Amino acid sequence: MPVYKNISGVVTKAKAVRFLTANGWKYAGIRYGSSLVSCHHLIKISTAQENFNLKTYLGNPSGPVTALVIIDSGITIGATTTANAAFDTGALAAGSYVRIINKGNIYGMGGAGGNGGNTTNPTFVDGSVGSIGGNAINIQCRTDIDNYAYVFSGGGGGGGAAGMTNGSAGYGGSSGGGAQGYGTSGHGSPGISSGWGG
Repeated sequence: MPVYKNISGVVTKAKAVRFLTANGWKYAGIRYGSSLVSCHHLIKISTAQENFNLKTYLGNPSGPVTALVIIDSGITIGATTTANAAFDTGALAAGSYVRIINKGNIYGMGGAGGNGGNTTNPTFVDGSVGSIGGNAINIQCRTDIDNYAYVFSGGGGGGGAAGMTNGSAGYGGSSGGGAQGYGTSGHGSPGISSGWGG
């Protein structure tokens, strides 16, 4: 059954229900569609995290769970590789539900730049493409996100330049730059030139 709140005469569905105890506010349930479901876990993230995996954080539960995750303002969750998302729900059991309230920053890892192309008399080759950036969030169960700040995947790395020749000398291509993200996987290697007379 839906639960509603009335703020200054404006009635809307409640996203969560909490009650005050001797130990502070406790969440009784979170809204899932038009229903209010019991909240098994309340996770408040108030310090920076890297490669955060919710399932691992909860101790790898075998059964379905409902979780409310609150990321505090100014807190950054980032990925250290493009293979990992900054925030991953993990493969929680069927029937699980997660609600994320993000007031901080969730950043994927930036991709690496491509290598510059080589020149070997009398040929030259193109540089290589840059690597793709990593994901900010990987969702593996039913999830709602209330985003009040920033969620960015990592950008793709720049491509390396081709090797060049002016007919009498060769020049290796410059490397591609690493992309913006929580971090970057680095720039590529410059190309080399060989086989040209001095």
